[in-house]
Amino acid sequence: MTANIYIETLEKELYMLNTKERQAIVRDFQKYFCDLLREGQTEKAIVESLGAPSYIARELLKAYSEEEMIVTEVEYEGAYI
Repeated sequence: MTANIYIETLEKELYMLNTKERQAIVRDFQKYFCDLLREGQTEKAIVESLGAPSYIARELLKAYSEEEMIVTEVEYEGAYI
């Protein structure tokens, strides 16, 4: 898996986060890959060291509050349905 595919997959797994939070995480991972690639590591080695994007997403989502998540309920006359 390439860095781009890894990051795209991670971003999809983070669909529950609002756009701002999701974009911040994507930028952090892009920087992480760039930094390690400059140090001479391969994309494959970096991906293997991180583990599955779905696992990383689950762990990251644990750190976020409901306010940082996308609201999926529809408000109808003051009540969520």
